[in-house]
Amino acid sequence: MSRKVSAKDAETALTAIAVVAVVPFLIVTAIHYAQLKSALLNEPGARRIIDVRRALQRLMIGASVMAGLLVAFFLVLGSASSGQGSAKAQLAPLAIAGLVVLALAVLAAGIMTGRAFAAGLIGVVVNPRRKTVSFPTDGILRSFSDTKVLASSIIPASVETISINEIHGLTRQGGTSVLLQGEFGSRAITFSDKLRRDECLMLLSGGKRFTDFELAGEGDYA
Repeated sequence: MSRKVSAKDAETALTAIAVVAVVPFLIVTAIHYAQLKSALLNEPGARRIIDVRRALQRLMIGASVMAGLLVAFFLVLGSASSGQGSAKAQLAPLAIAGLVVLALAVLAAGIMTGRAFAAGLIGVVVNPRRKTVSFPTDGILRSFSDTKVLASSIIPASVETISINEIHGLTRQGGTSVLLQGEFGSRAITFSDKLRRDECLMLLSGGKRFTDFELAGEGDYA
């Protein structure tokens, strides 16, 4: 005999699916942060620009996606419990399939958010010895040939490393962003304030002061 799902059952299910998202998020954040720290910061001379506000913004994007998925999960669960008789029996397989898909989506969102948050906590790392710059990807201003553009435009991906020698142009854009142009296409490094943006520009230029001829964007360094 079928029975309706009570409000308590629904709350229990919602709590369980929330744990499915939060626990992997915490584990992935800790592991990925340790991996990035070991890979990018262990070498002497590496310079790091920390931007906690940007890291929290990346976290909020992922948290919003997970919250939306949890709401959808709750709505599907409520719809499955509100039917009666044969109609409810016919909807049951579809509801179960929908709940499984949403649970997997929440799990994936938790993992992606953990990677994005860990990358944000690491910040931007300039390595003068390797002549590379590593930065959290934002999923914008990427080459159209980049197959990760769709996924990372929803929840930012992890970290991208570019050779400084491959950078042919630097542009200050939108007040707090640095745009990189080169053979790799275009990339954006966005900060929460101009101080960190200017620090990044100086590190990428090897400490020299830019002129308007060398750097497009607002203001100048002359």
